[in-house]
Amino acid sequence: MGRWGGYGAGMPVYSLLVGTYTRSEPHAPQAQGEGIHWMTFRDGDLSPGDVAARVVNPSFVALHPQGHTVYAVSEVEHGSVHSFRIAAPGEALEPLGIHSTQGESPAHVSVNPAGDALFAVNYSSGASVLAYTLESSGLPVGTPRSAAHRGQGPNAARQEAPHAHCARPSPDGQHLYVVDLGTDEVVAYGAGSLEHLHTLALPPGSGPRHLSFSPDGTVGFLSLELSSELAVVRRDPASGTLALLQIHRTFLGTGRGPNLTAEVLVSPCGRFAYVSNRGRDTVTVFHWDGERAEAALLAEMPSLGRTPRSMVFAPGATHLLIGNQDSSSVTVYARDAVTGGLDSPRTVRCPTPTSLCFLPDPS
Repeated sequence: MGRWGGYGAGMPVYSLLVGTYTRSEPHAPQAQGEGIHWMTFRDGDLSPGDVAARVVNPSFVALHPQGHTVYAVSEVEHGSVHSFRIAAPGEALEPLGIHSTQGESPAHVSVNPAGDALFAVNYSSGASVLAYTLESSGLPVGTPRSAAHRGQGPNAARQEAPHAHCARPSPDGQHLYVVDLGTDEVVAYGAGSLEHLHTLALPPGSGPRHLSFSPDGTVGFLSLELSSELAVVRRDPASGTLALLQIHRTFLGTGRGPNLTAEVLVSPCGRFAYVSNRGRDTVTVFHWDGERAEAALLAEMPSLGRTPRSMVFAPGATHLLIGNQDSSSVTVYARDAVTGGLDSPRTVRCPTPTSLCFLPDPS
């Protein structure tokens, strides 16, 4: 038996944590969550579990690289990051501490690959990004470093001010990239210092939301929420700078309809990217040709639920899980590692899922 699961009939059982909305918000009018929830996964079958921790609006969760600690932002007026020790799958999480994000409505939390720094961003106000030092136990200590963004975009309803939506460390841990929907920018920082290194400007009104890197960290894929597009960028590992390579729409055909992109994931092989579309309620599959430096849209698959927000690969990337926020469900697609294609979907009830996070491989 592994640390986080057991084996039955030769198949490993994996555990995952799900962040949810617990109270109604303008962007989540049908909130049904009770906090952070457990689920279990085995050979494509997903099962709901108990409540792991009762937190208000834990809309994004992240795991420490060593797998012993989980973090969640509480997306409320006076934002905070909650830290928990994981005793065992299915058991209540042990609270370790609560740290202010010095702002309103934190939307994302992440940990650097070395496990010694935690990053959070505020969407609505206050510090745009914060960097907390983590001690060996995974607990944040001391006063966090912070930085604030300035500016706005042309969309008066959504871009009247900065709206940081994602803080993504580079795979080598040297740089931190903060995606700002309000200013149409990705800001590059030194991961250890929050020293400003570079700002990539994106098309006005595109509203960048989330960023995911190829395994080697040289290529990044950005979901552009307001324009329903995927941007591909080149990263210089030495300087941390980004260069825009291309932009593709995330839907097939000519009619788009109301739609907002959300999550973007890159496969472990680096050849496929997946983007969730809220409104169309689909997931778009892209192929990345590294030799030609070109992305191509392969397929657009139904999410089989409303408002697909978070996505995550199952261990081994054998399946793709999609959290459908407004239909309170998670869809599981089998994934072909060779073609990147999705097939044989199954849908399981889960209250207002917003963030999906697998625990380490139990083997």
